Order: sequence, then structure tokens, then C-alpha cells
Amino acid sequence: MDEATVLAKVKSRFPKAAIGGMDFVIPLGDCEAEFYRTNSTALEFHVKPVSSSGSTGAPNPARAVTAAEMLVRATETLWFGLEQSLRTGRWKHRPTLKRCSIEDTYTTTTLLARETQSPLLSSGAKVAYAFSVLYLVAAIILTYWQFATPHSKDVRQANVLGIALALVVAAVSTPAPVFMSWREWKGSLSWKYVRSTP
Repeated sequence: MDEATVLAKVKSRFPKAAIGGMDFVIPLGDCEAEFYRTNSTALEFHVKPVSSSGSTGAPNPARAVTAAEMLVRATETLWFGLEQSLRTGRWKHRPTLKRCSIEDTYTTTTLLARETQSPLLSSGAKVAYAFSVLYLVAAIILTYWQFATPHSKDVRQANVLGIALALVVAAVSTPAPVFMSWREWKGSLSWKYVRSTP
């Protein structure tokens, strides 16, 4: 999308958005977001606290915690609005957040980072998917074995039913906690403290 289209879409959720800063700015109460289009499909933004005089910049170090709370709240509001306004395509694909963090402007160290990786793509989720596939493969092999060996019809049906109940149910239920975690993650922004190394 070109700059005019992006700004028009953003204004549908943030009417006060205007050209300024790097490309355009969005006032967010006690904060301000500056945007820069790195290419036709990517936006970079910086959220800064605004002082009572209207200037942006680093707050008093004694108010760092308050500033971090303001930035988290402003970023949550901003990202929710961007998700709604920047949907594209026939199926209304949502934008994705690649990286989001809060940094100390004095030391340029990262204080807070927003979890941007979906639980569906985590290491634990991949292990759960692998076990589900193994369960399904085992169920197919055991079912084939039941038909390949001589059994009475009743015994074969009972064995196949037992395999289905044991392995297919296990295959379906193993990744269930991953999807529950994903639903919770999708509903709200998740921030974590970043431990800085000396």
C-alpha cells in the first residue's frame, strides 16, 4: 500500500493521525506514535511519552515505571487499532507484529518485550504435533495389522475400536493445551521483563 492509503486506513481508527514525524504520527493521550514505512508491506513505529508541555522525549528517571506503564497501555491501544484498520485482501488478513519492545532511552537497553511468537509455533507445540503424528501413524499401522491377520469379525471390530479410542483420541487431545494457550495469547498482549546482562 502507498503512504496515502495507509494513512487513510489508520485514520479510520485514529482520526487524529496526521503527516509528521518520520512519515505520520498518531497522538495517544499521554504518548505519541511515529511511523515510518520501511517498504510497501512493513511499518516501523516508535511510541514516546509526551510531557505536559507537549514535547516528546525521555521522562525523569524517577518516573520510569510510570512511563513504562503509559507506553504499554498506549502500545496495546495502538496495536489493537492497527490490527483492525490495516486488514487487507478479500479475507481481511490481519497485520503481524514482528518485534515490539520498550527501551530505556538513557542506556538503550530493552526493559520489556512483547511476546510476538504465537504459541502455535513454539517448541512445545512442535513436540505436541510430533506426538500427534506418531499416534496417528501407530493407529494406522495397528489397524492395518488387524485386517492383515486372521480374526473373527467381532474381535477385529473390538480391536479397531480400542485402537481408535486409545490412539486417535490421544492424537487429538495432545495439542489441545497448545490451542488453549493460543486463544489466551491472542486475546491480549503479553509482555515480559528482559534481564539485561552486565
